[in-house]
Amino acid sequence: MKIAFQQTLIALGSGPAIQVTGTHVEILQLNLTERLDLTGQIRAATDQARLQSLADTFILSQVRNSRILRAQTIYFNTLRAQHQVDVAKAALTNAQQQLTDATNLNIAGVGQRIDVLRAQTQVATADQDVATAENNYGVALNNFNDLVGRPLSASVRLQDTPGAAVAQPVTDFSQVGAPDPKLAQSLPNAPAEVAAININDALKTANQQRPEILQGQVNLRVSQVGTTLARAGLQPTFSLAAAGNYYPDTNFQFPRKRTAQITANLNIPLYDGGATRDRIQASRLLTQNAQTSLESTRSDVALDVRQSYLNLATAARQIGAANAALQSAIAARQLAQIRYQGQVGLYLEVTDAQAALVQAENNQVDAIYNYLVARAQFQNAIGAPQAR
Repeated sequence: MKIAFQQTLIALGSGPAIQVTGTHVEILQLNLTERLDLTGQIRAATDQARLQSLADTFILSQVRNSRILRAQTIYFNTLRAQHQVDVAKAALTNAQQQLTDATNLNIAGVGQRIDVLRAQTQVATADQDVATAENNYGVALNNFNDLVGRPLSASVRLQDTPGAAVAQPVTDFSQVGAPDPKLAQSLPNAPAEVAAININDALKTANQQRPEILQGQVNLRVSQVGTTLARAGLQPTFSLAAAGNYYPDTNFQFPRKRTAQITANLNIPLYDGGATRDRIQASRLLTQNAQTSLESTRSDVALDVRQSYLNLATAARQIGAANAALQSAIAARQLAQIRYQGQVGLYLEVTDAQAALVQAENNQVDAIYNYLVARAQFQNAIGAPQAR
């Protein structure tokens, strides 16, 4: 700050006037004010902002986990549809081969015309099943391409996850009961993986890692801090202020002047018309709601963990059953084929065995990918999805 005055002229006798330097004052002023957080209001506001930022982080983790589960589910369902196309095409190949056998036997005079007609119907039905399976695979592939950002029409052949070996559909029935070496390799560790899970440990892990629970805990703390802030209306505030001035002067006796002061302010509110009381009451209700929401979330998470565990255990048991059923269906289909070719069995045995084989092959595919999806859901339920 600078204050300037008019210039001064001095004349001595009849001589010319002499101009004296203009009178002026220059002031340098510094003010410092600090509010002392005696009641913890500033600290509470800082904590609330930090906690809110932490809650937003847990929301991001929840979205991330959900996307991981969605990606895994889409991937496994695409593999499921891919193998179901293989099963349908193998069934069509078998139906066409059966039509050839029925036709040749009929021409040789040892087969019946009705068998040829049945075989033709079986070929038409198998062809329709291939169209349906390819359509389902196309839908699944579109979802997968959309997931990874590829053109929707792009073609891809996905590889199975390690250990998830699906048996190749059977088209060779020259031997009876010939085992498929891949059947014993389909997720052999699934029962052991489920047996190693301790449900109580899983629930504990979920309480420690599920973003929904962590967010609920933070929201409860935010509402509790909000109650502290709501009390600010009736709590005293104390602040210190320091000020200093420095200004030079043209006064020869006091060429420079300095001043300094320290001020303490204490404000004690007496009455605010009940506004603070209402804010405290509202904050307490928010705290109760946050506590209730947290307890509900914990209950939902516990239910999710238990249900996903039961689904995983069931899916693991179904793998072994599906593998065994497929072995039996292969043997039955091979036996029916040999009996029919030797004209000691009916064509109806072949069609029944073929239908059972296709069902067993699809059941094995479903069992494997039901387990993989159930495992992904369980990992997500405990808050530890595997992003790989």
